[in-house]
Amino acid sequence: MAKNAFGHVEWACKDIEKAKTFFGTLFGWSFRPYGEDYYIIKTPEGIRGGLMQVDKVEPGNATVVYVEVEDIDNCLEKVQELGGAVLIPKTALPDMGWYAQFTDLDGRPIGLFESE
Repeated sequence: MAKNAFGHVEWACKDIEKAKTFFGTLFGWSFRPYGEDYYIIKTPEGIRGGLMQVDKVEPGNATVVYVEVEDIDNCLEKVQELGGAVLIPKTALPDMGWYAQFTDLDGRPIGLFESE
């Protein structure tokens, strides 16, 4: 793994089964149990993460994680179909690409990035 790169991203969620379905359907992630109320996230590119069940998710005091996707428009449509909501629509980043933000099932903001 490269130095100074994200090595692990951890998401807290109130309903771990719904979160697994949401993220698995939206991004094609798979999950492997790791201890009690915790799953290791495997992304297509091999970046690791964790999905952790908690009693209360408190958006607003968490880091916004950006997921690089092929097509933000398509992804935002899926977000809404799966019960999430668009926070910031697709917005241009000159000479870089586009970004957007949505909320997942627990109301947590998540960013999307699409390169040029």
